[in-house]
Amino acid sequence: MKIKLILVLLFCLLEITTSVNAQINIDKLNNKFNLTPHAQIYGGAQPPSSDTHPVFSDLWEDSNSKGLSRGPTEEASWYRLMLKSNKEVQKVLYFNYTLIPNLEIWVFSSEGDSLHYFGGTGSPARLQSLGISEKGYSYIIDFKKGEEKTIYFRMDGQGWPIHSEVFLFDVPSFLESNQNEFYIISFLRAVVITLLSIGFFIGILSRQPVFLLYALTFGIGIFFAECEIGLFIDLFGAEYHDANYIMRHFFNLVYIISLVYFYNLFIPEERFFKKFLSWFSPSFLIYSVISVITLVASSSPVVVYVNFIAIVIISWVSFFVSSVILYKNRNHSILSKYLFVVQMSRLVIIAMFVTLPHMGVIQRASYTDYVYYIFIVYESVVYFYLLLKRSITIYNEKIELKKAMLEKHKLYSKAVLEGQEKERNRIGRELHDSIGGNLALFNKSDSNMSQEAKNILTDTMDSIRNLSHELISPSFHHISFRESIIDLVSKYNSERQKVVVQFHDWPEITNKETKHHCFRIIQELIHNASKHSQAETVFIQFFGNDDGIGNIYYEDNGVGFDTNNVRGGIGLNNIDFRSASIGAKLTIESSVKGTIVKIEHIDLHKEEAH
Repeated sequence: MKIKLILVLLFCLLEITTSVNAQINIDKLNNKFNLTPHAQIYGGAQPPSSDTHPVFSDLWEDSNSKGLSRGPTEEASWYRLMLKSNKEVQKVLYFNYTLIPNLEIWVFSSEGDSLHYFGGTGSPARLQSLGISEKGYSYIIDFKKGEEKTIYFRMDGQGWPIHSEVFLFDVPSFLESNQNEFYIISFLRAVVITLLSIGFFIGILSRQPVFLLYALTFGIGIFFAECEIGLFIDLFGAEYHDANYIMRHFFNLVYIISLVYFYNLFIPEERFFKKFLSWFSPSFLIYSVISVITLVASSSPVVVYVNFIAIVIISWVSFFVSSVILYKNRNHSILSKYLFVVQMSRLVIIAMFVTLPHMGVIQRASYTDYVYYIFIVYESVVYFYLLLKRSITIYNEKIELKKAMLEKHKLYSKAVLEGQEKERNRIGRELHDSIGGNLALFNKSDSNMSQEAKNILTDTMDSIRNLSHELISPSFHHISFRESIIDLVSKYNSERQKVVVQFHDWPEITNKETKHHCFRIIQELIHNASKHSQAETVFIQFFGNDDGIGNIYYEDNGVGFDTNNVRGGIGLNNIDFRSASIGAKLTIESSVKGTIVKIEHIDLHKEEAH
């Protein structure tokens, strides 16, 4: 018990000593030192900003855990830093946050000198900006040997949140820190812009809106982060410095709504996003218009902080509802599970590094600007990966669907052709056995028939016999496929039309169905040429290879036809069906100079179906 009491007394004594002795000896500091925990806040009535020396009573208090962060509703406060150097040295006083509307600094020396600076985005000059970084505000502080300096500073947010930290640097360390920060931010920018550009071009080429919305959403996120860093401050003069804050507010609005629409497109089957957007979108649009108009029309701190608090509430509503929807859908969609994990990490990051510091609850971390970009890079990479995965999945599903459709088309073609073949065989046999037989009997029985009538009857019987042979399926039992084709061609050769056929390394077809369909295709092509093409020459070539794959090429010099208008013809449909049935690729090209038909990738040694 006594030990505990002693420890408590020592702790209290240490606190009192720290509070009383707030002066910092900079000789013992590192090249970079965070002065924020040592800044004292004035607890009395705040002296107004003016060109005259502010007068303070002895009401200084140690700053609390939230450091220099101030929420939008908090009034500006004066802070004090007391520094001492036992040697002559030059230091840099650095405020690492840019979006401070008004910054006022007084530097008093123990030798009686004083300096007065006005800074912030509303100042005509960015003061002593060192290095290549445009972020924050930096001031040269020269110390003489044994000199003490007291620094008073005041940051006025005018309704916007402010949360700068204060550092003391050696000049070389400050320049090096700025250089490193510039390189890191530039690298992160390059990564994000590269990913978004790839996503944008994929969206253009693939015509997938989700890729375009991906590029838009995180492109807007970049602009918001750049506004937060203060990149666009110098685009507007001090007179119009409010434009950067309004632009940040606008990009925040667009980012919120585009992110919800991105989720809606990412998971189109999730109906809850559509329901949410049905009421959220119009409400959000009305608020956006009102907020932008009021911010442009008035710079009143009340108008500013009301709009700021409203956007914080709206953003959390959208993020929370999106998280709930993704959580409910996580078991039905693997994408929802991934998106939910990303969304939850977003909520943690936004709470710790955006919302709580902006509301003045905790001190903003000095590496927050890195966090913005690192998280945007993280989200961009994750979402880009998920988009590619989703697109590949959809592509594979389309391929499988196409294969299924081709298989169905093949089965349909087979069924149609089998039905046709049965009917052709039936008609062929009927012509040959019944009609042909009756005509033959009539020819023998009527002896009084004139010779001319007998000739006509004989020609008719020959035509019926030839037609029945064409209709009945060839058996290929006693004759090879090549001989069947040559025999078929010989029947169509005449003085009016010459049919030439050539075989190049064409093996004997082992599959009966393939052999039958190839024969019927050639028969259909030659028949069409004889009947419609007015061709003088028909050239047919058969090519085979060692892998058992064959190609058939047909060419004539006829009048051609419009392939679009005759696609529904019975002859071409049969050729299409038969090509599909044997898994071949059919190509038809026709013009006034003739017709070319290609039947390619025929599997000549396909196993018989059982």
